[in-house]
Amino acid sequence: PEHPDVAARRRHRMATPQHSHGLYTMYSEAEPLSKWQEHRLVVAASGPLLLAIAGSSLLPLPCALGQVGFVAGTALMLLIAAVNDYTTVLMVRAAARLGVSSYEEAVLGSAGRTGLLAARISLVLLLFGSLCGNQAAISETASRALDMAGVE
Repeated sequence: PEHPDVAARRRHRMATPQHSHGLYTMYSEAEPLSKWQEHRLVVAASGPLLLAIAGSSLLPLPCALGQVGFVAGTALMLLIAAVNDYTTVLMVRAAARLGVSSYEEAVLGSAGRTGLLAARISLVLLLFGSLCGNQAAISETASRALDMAGVE
């Protein structure tokens, strides 16, 4: 005879779609959380998310604005924000039409495996560009701090 816990897990695996590999989908298929648990998860995720956004987006801004000027920099940021908003709306619409709930599933469903590979490569390049921008800002700040401290 099968143990009740093993049988329950087997039934759950059989009832759960096996095609979903996205992080959001994995959590959305889990047992429902209480409001308190949801609140705790949002608060716990907010700190690292804020640091990731601040680190990759905000640190290089002063350097970039110093290079291109305030007016041109502001115009460029507004243009990038508009394009980002438009592409986000397109992704949400595609996910809704395909009936999926993760970015990777939407790309796979709309562009196939080749599109998913291209999206992953693009993400690596984006993260590498952010890393380079942060490195330039850190290098410039550290150089000025060492100059102020009298270290050569």
